[in-house]
Amino acid sequence: MQKVTIIGAGVIGLCAAYYLNQKGFAVTIIDQGKEQEANCSFGNAGMIVPSHFVPLAAPGIITKGLKWMINPTSPFYIKPKLDLALMNWLWQFYKHATADHVEKSSQLLHDLNRISNELYSEINHANLFDFDYERKGLMMLYNSDKCGQEELELAQKAKSMGIKVETLTPQRINEIQQTKLNVKGGIFFPGDAHLNPNKFMQNMRSYLLNLGVEFKWETRVEGLSIEKNKVQNLNTNRGEFRVDKLLIATGSWTPKLAKVLRLKLPIQAGKGYSFNMNSEIASLVVPSVLCEAKVAVTPLGNETRFAGTMGIEGLSLKKNTRRILAIKKAIPNYFSSVQEDQIDVGNTWVGLRPCSPDGLPFIGKCLQDNVLVAAGHAMMGMSLGPITGKIISEMLTEEKLTIGVEQLSPLRYS
Repeated sequence: MQKVTIIGAGVIGLCAAYYLNQKGFAVTIIDQGKEQEANCSFGNAGMIVPSHFVPLAAPGIITKGLKWMINPTSPFYIKPKLDLALMNWLWQFYKHATADHVEKSSQLLHDLNRISNELYSEINHANLFDFDYERKGLMMLYNSDKCGQEELELAQKAKSMGIKVETLTPQRINEIQQTKLNVKGGIFFPGDAHLNPNKFMQNMRSYLLNLGVEFKWETRVEGLSIEKNKVQNLNTNRGEFRVDKLLIATGSWTPKLAKVLRLKLPIQAGKGYSFNMNSEIASLVVPSVLCEAKVAVTPLGNETRFAGTMGIEGLSLKKNTRRILAIKKAIPNYFSSVQEDQIDVGNTWVGLRPCSPDGLPFIGKCLQDNVLVAAGHAMMGMSLGPITGKIISEMLTEEKLTIGVEQLSPLRYS
């Protein structure tokens, strides 16, 4: 039986383990965190988004970014510092923020998310474990004419790609959402879905454990032993581990291991926050994005999750109070019945999203014969988990890939 070692127990690592186990591989997952800790995958908005086909690097984002850089409460913030890796990332980001790049990337991003949504549906229908998967769609809600025009233009592009889109009036939005929202209009993508990321992560872990997948927690990889163009061993704080096949799925921490593999993997950590509110205070039926504020809102049973901001500030998990308060202050602008003093942000979660400079993930083989990378999914990690895991399993069994991912090669910057 072939063995695969996965570094990283986030959604990408777990989904890879799921599909590799199905193909008969013996899987070991190594993670530096504690078993009880919640990594980046737990606290996100839980949205599965075939509607999101525009990469982070897109026309106009540079102009917005320059304005936002001087405002630490803005939706997208880059902390200025003299750092060579950050400077290189920014230069690559600038080069990719073009209409041509969006055109070349849009269909691929849509197809990846669409297929991943189908895979989530398959897992859900198999009744292996519960994760509250629902296909209720996604609303893009706006309360300014400028943002409304931008969303309408994106909706037209989506229609040209065959994506189902509906334009909604404020009255229709409130009928569907069964609440009173202060919006000028919205765009509805009925093909999107959502899930409870906390349940998915916890229950997928338990499911894999019962299948014989081995987890090694609090195990930090400190070095790699490479011989004959293969990684032979992992050197960790808990000893040495022999490697047959290796998948690196370590999110924002991936560049550290990539250097050892002579791989240029420009990833910056995009810090984001989320907190939950009792649904009696703020509730929605359909997951939504508050467009001007760039805040995602997801119904999760008796709670409503608000998630947002993107701060390029390094690998620190220190919370920035001003950025959390920016999300808090935005909510009453859309939810007419919510007062700011009703919003408790005391238990706000913080996580680091691994962002590539072109807005596309890294999925594929490295220079070494037995090593693959799956990282750099930014805000789409949960959305792209299953398709990434399935592609990795197909690469290791040398099957025909479900979808071509040459554009996602980890070697594209090397």
